[in-house]
Amino acid sequence: MWRHSTCPFITLLLSFAPSTCIFNCDAVLSAHAAVQHPLHARCGSASADQYIAVGFYGLAYRGLDVTLHAIERHCFQVLCSHGISFDVLVHTYFVLSAHASGSNDSHLVPLDPYAVVRLRPCVLEMEDQATVLDDIQRRIAAQGVHLQDLWRDGLRSVHSYLLALRSLSRLTAVMRTRSVGVGREYDAVLLLRADTLLTCDVDVPQLIPVLRSRAMHASGGLMSGLVCTPVWGTFGGVNDRLLLGTANATFHLIAHREVTANKLFARGTHPQNGEALLASVLASLRVERCRTSMVVQRVRPHADGKHTFDIPRLDTLAYLRDELTYIRGRLKKTAAGRNRKWWRTAGKQENGVTAHDVCDLAAEVASTWNHNHNVVTVR
Repeated sequence: MWRHSTCPFITLLLSFAPSTCIFNCDAVLSAHAAVQHPLHARCGSASADQYIAVGFYGLAYRGLDVTLHAIERHCFQVLCSHGISFDVLVHTYFVLSAHASGSNDSHLVPLDPYAVVRLRPCVLEMEDQATVLDDIQRRIAAQGVHLQDLWRDGLRSVHSYLLALRSLSRLTAVMRTRSVGVGREYDAVLLLRADTLLTCDVDVPQLIPVLRSRAMHASGGLMSGLVCTPVWGTFGGVNDRLLLGTANATFHLIAHREVTANKLFARGTHPQNGEALLASVLASLRVERCRTSMVVQRVRPHADGKHTFDIPRLDTLAYLRDELTYIRGRLKKTAAGRNRKWWRTAGKQENGVTAHDVCDLAAEVASTWNHNHNVVTVR
């Protein structure tokens, strides 16, 4: 059902009745299954033993032509094959073009916001990006705040960052509403982006037992719940683009992160990257943390229609080896942390690296970190 909301933003909300939209995992897993209509929504069953939310935010259709096959293979099919029921929930913005990576204002990449239905969301909320950004700017101006141009591109990246934080907050509101509607809290929440290419299978099946056990129990002065982040270059496992966690801890983290970002912008003290802010918020909230073995490459579209990836596979392997040496106590600081340009040459020393090599090492890094921090996962 499409409807306009009564809030100040132009909102399109697409929702399906759960009783008619529980999709068939057998069809997802079959290599010869007939192509399903995009609006056969991915709504899970709240009566299933394991029930999670898979959320997408931001421009949830940008790069989807490059990444959808990996999302299907490394996420949806993995969940189905392990009997994990899931809802796909999306918050996104309506915009018809966006700046190409590394280009000036004259280079725009056309976008198709309606392509988001290819994710077959159970619930989709779409807002007009220009209207939302205008509201954010008015609110900031009313507070007398002068935004820091952190990335020195005329506030373009700052605006994108603020829009992403708001999208995450709206996505959690959508998840809460859906959870209340079906009368059950999600066992876990998985946050992904359409502009990141999954290289390895999501490790939800291995982590969901500990997520469920920690959802209601806290230890050592920590709040209840658990948040799992992957290894991400110089930031030691705090990736601000994807996350797996219990519903309560994840929702609390996202809300606190947006509030903290706004306060820091008001003071002119926001750190130079979103990962540093996320690490700080995680520490201040005293949320118990774990590592996930998910590996992604960020997809960057260019004006000529081609795409590039942030970190090549060779460099990813070098990062993981460095992180593994660090968490085993053989380094006081990661090589990437000592020299931020280290990755540009480290990976070039290897040849014939496969995705399996990367995924096996990512799993070893995550399990070693979790073992050292008493987070017991299932093999």
